[in-house]
Amino acid sequence: MSLVDLGKRLLEAARKGQDDEVRTLMANGAPFTTDWLGTSPLHLAAQYGHYSTAEVLLRAGVSRDARTKVDRTPLHMAAADGHAHIVELLVRNGADVNAKDMLKMTALHWATEHHHRDVVELLIKYGADVHAFSKFDKSAFDIALEKNNAEILVILQEAMECFFWGAKRTRTKFLNSHHCFKHRGKSDRCVLIFFK
Repeated sequence: MSLVDLGKRLLEAARKGQDDEVRTLMANGAPFTTDWLGTSPLHLAAQYGHYSTAEVLLRAGVSRDARTKVDRTPLHMAAADGHAHIVELLVRNGADVNAKDMLKMTALHWATEHHHRDVVELLIKYGADVHAFSKFDKSAFDIALEKNNAEILVILQEAMECFFWGAKRTRTKFLNSHHCFKHRGKSDRCVLIFFK
């Protein structure tokens, strides 16, 4: 079997989560190749939630921050698909929690976009930059606001140490996205002002 065929089989085995096949193919010299989109075996294991396969690949030395043709990393894939266990595995193995793709979206942006609260919490725990902006000048908070995801808004609000002011200019709890407007100052802190 040629190296090209071995590489293709490795991609397929990673996509299916076939750990033994992945080990066998690597032992037989399968290269860590990518498909036409630049997707690596680790991207596929992360995307499809195959924890043990991702672990096997990481132990074999695959790049934890490999990039697709649109600059997505395995962490982006796992976060977008809500695989918190894979997100944690990747970050614990040194994946860049703040890596940006072609749209300058981080894993936190993608987890927020797809409503994965547990992944958002996990990424913040491991130091995700809640102030990071995408190519379209959107933070994860902006995305949560657009998606009307109150749970994630509260999590991001706490992480950003936002100040919430009521009508009497006293600190108050988060109300609802329809009652606020956002202003980004030079400090890049988020201030929400509530209207009656």
